[in-house]
Amino acid sequence: MAHRYMSIAEQSAILTGIAAYVAGYLTPEGFTYTPPIDDEHNHVLVGPNEAKLYISMEGDTKGDRIYIGGSFHIGKDRFGNPGSYVRPDNDPGTISVALKRGEEAIAREIRMRYLPKYLPALAQARQKRDAQQAYRTARHENLQKLQNLGGDMRKLDIDAERGYLHIGEVYGHIEATNDSASLELRCLTIQQAEAIIKLLKKIQ
Repeated sequence: MAHRYMSIAEQSAILTGIAAYVAGYLTPEGFTYTPPIDDEHNHVLVGPNEAKLYISMEGDTKGDRIYIGGSFHIGKDRFGNPGSYVRPDNDPGTISVALKRGEEAIAREIRMRYLPKYLPALAQARQKRDAQQAYRTARHENLQKLQNLGGDMRKLDIDAERGYLHIGEVYGHIEATNDSASLELRCLTIQQAEAIIKLLKKIQ
């Protein structure tokens, strides 16, 4: 069937029917669908474990096709706002199915061709995000703790690269990871430097 120009409203009506059918077909996998309030290019199916499938339609001289892709916008930005993209190691890309094949064929192709690639990639991306967040949190907690011990009680941003130290005449910078730290100290007396070195030797 050759491509016929459709308005956004016409496309949205077709996509609503397809998305509703696919959601019913994928009920065992836990997917649901809520039609958008306004006419939308993408219609979204929501599944368990942060899964989201986007269904859209494009046409060319060979006819209209339904495109299916999955969301990886499961992270947070530096301000804590959700929706940041987390890149999986194996991006499943998208698949397309000819509209003329019908709703059942489209749903079957999603189950057989796309979900086996998308769901493992999403699980890996979630693990990657959680590991990154755990590292980020531990790094921030260590940096904040060391800065407070160093006499500076100011609150550090979650992604601060360094903290500050000021004890008497001694000042400097602090850097930290989730399990180690670096100190840059200035204006130490020889006695203070000797005491620090001896302490480090003692606690090795």
